[in-house]
Amino acid sequence: METQVSELAEAIEAPRKDIWDIIESISGLVTGGVVAVALFLATQFYQNRQAVAQNRHDEQQLKISRIETVSGFMDYLQSKDKRTVAASIKAISALDADIAIELAKIFDFDGGVAALIDLASGEKGERATQANIALKSIFERLNRSVVLLSKDTTSENYRGVGFVVGTRGQIITLGFVVDTILGEARDQEGYIVTLDNSSQPFVVKHYSSPKELALVQADSLDLPALNIPTSIEAEFFMDVFALVPNPHGGMGWRATSGKIIELSKELSGQNYIVTDLAANTGAGGSPVVDKYGQVVGIIALKYNYNKKDADGIGLLPAKDILHFLEQHLR
Repeated sequence: METQVSELAEAIEAPRKDIWDIIESISGLVTGGVVAVALFLATQFYQNRQAVAQNRHDEQQLKISRIETVSGFMDYLQSKDKRTVAASIKAISALDADIAIELAKIFDFDGGVAALIDLASGEKGERATQANIALKSIFERLNRSVVLLSKDTTSENYRGVGFVVGTRGQIITLGFVVDTILGEARDQEGYIVTLDNSSQPFVVKHYSSPKELALVQADSLDLPALNIPTSIEAEFFMDVFALVPNPHGGMGWRATSGKIIELSKELSGQNYIVTDLAANTGAGGSPVVDKYGQVVGIIALKYNYNKKDADGIGLLPAKDILHFLEQHLR
């Protein structure tokens, strides 16, 4: 008992350690810890810098590789032959599909679309998706030249489609579209509605019959004309694209794709190109173009080509459009 009392007294009398004593006692440990942390941070910083430098080097090498890939095909890409350009882009895609898609967007209808069609069907996953998105964006540029023909200033009452063919607002369409809007009163005005939902009146410049082409004009219309080549050879199973109205109503067009399945089909004394394109009601007068953006024909009718369930689309061919414009476009 006395021993315990003595120890307690000594503890009470012993001076307490202040903060400096505590710091002094652990200073060795603190110094070692700080050094360790500093070394760890320095190592991490160095490794991060090395990783950034390596990534930059890899990116530079990738850019150099892509430049070398393109430079080897530069002479072919500068060709005026669209088929040569398309073949070059497809060859590049075997080395670098991503840069091929970017090149295709640059060359668009000068060979880019032709290459994208092959890429969209030949690639898989994300690259196929990118190729399809690029195709859609390119065809959307043509939509500015396509208009709805309506009874009034709204797109809800449109009766058909037309597309710009001249520099003074001339628009080609079908006779039956004019009929459904104006009836016998073809000296009156109808309305065209453009992609941006603006509208303006049109007057009929030439009309023969419901089954033939018609020409209307909206004087203040300032939109680019579609390209109708002086000679275009339609080929069996050739890729074609129809610029048709949104089937769900409202403004907007979509490009539906298909193929030519008959080069010449005579119906009621008129020859048509038959395609397997899908088109909704109200698409009469819509342009159909090839992979180079050239007009192949104009949608004129539906045609049951296999006597079962499938409906084809009959086109008045581009040569008929040209002949009509030579006579009536002033």
